[in-house]
Amino acid sequence: EGWNLVHFPIVPDKFTTAGGLVKANAQAGGYVTIVATWENGTWKEYIQRAATAYSPDFPIEVGKAYFLRSHRELNWQVTGSPPAGGTPPLKLTPGWNSVGLFLSSDKHASSVLNALNKANPGKEVATEIDNWLSGTWQVFVKRIYEPTNIQEYGDDYALSQVEGYMIKALEHITLNLTEK
Repeated sequence: EGWNLVHFPIVPDKFTTAGGLVKANAQAGGYVTIVATWENGTWKEYIQRAATAYSPDFPIEVGKAYFLRSHRELNWQVTGSPPAGGTPPLKLTPGWNSVGLFLSSDKHASSVLNALNKANPGKEVATEIDNWLSGTWQVFVKRIYEPTNIQEYGDDYALSQVEGYMIKALEHITLNLTEK
């Protein structure tokens, strides 16, 4: 119950849009009224109460994270198939990015920032990765002020394929995390 930041690492069988997600969740016994994602510096939201939608529908995409406003606790198992063409790379634009991660092994927040910055030697290109968990933000920040002055702040928490994350990037980045 409350806000949940999720990622679907599969192409769901029962829905392809935010409106379809609300319907599939209701059929499983849940009650989601808002599906939102951060895109291009602004919120994209689908809002529905009962049968009335108050905003345009939009597609649910593999590799993106979505905030779901749930009014009922539910352990919801979403089934589906792997994305066509395999695991997509992580693509970030400058600013905040709402993403889902495809992980080849157990990783922590620091490993994602390390991989992003290592792929761009001599540059600090990603500085923060955050997760919404139980009504509060888990935050991990890594700042590279100089090669000999690297500071880390926050909790280096474990990552999950089904949770969503907010990553702050300083420039355009593309990286396949399953290879790191």
